Amino acid sequence: MEEREFKSKLRSEMTDFSFTTLKKKQISNQLKVSLIRQETKTVNSLHARIISFWHGTTEIPIYLGVAALVVLFLCAGIIVNTFAVDKTDARIMLQESVANQQIEGGDTL
Repeated sequence: MEEREFKSKLRSEMTDFSFTTLKKKQISNQLKVSLIRQETKTVNSLHARIISFWHGTTEIPIYLGVAALVVLFLCAGIIVNTFAVDKTDARIMLQESVANQQIEGGDTL
């Protein structure tokens, strides 16, 4: 019952509330200016665009996403460096495999 009374009282008070024409124009102009400022700030700032995209698509905090990417790149770098073979090592391994084939099979290539 209190909620209905509150709503009806609020409606009756809102009907008496009005702005003058001058005040309406001032509010309209202020809203337009603030909207233009917000749009230019958002367009000019890459960081702001990334943040708005991230928060609009996921609930994971951005610093956790960045940390996960850093860990992935570090792990990928470690794996690549572990399995990478430079030219000198490749030549030595090739010579050894050819020498082993010659010894085992007795044939030359």
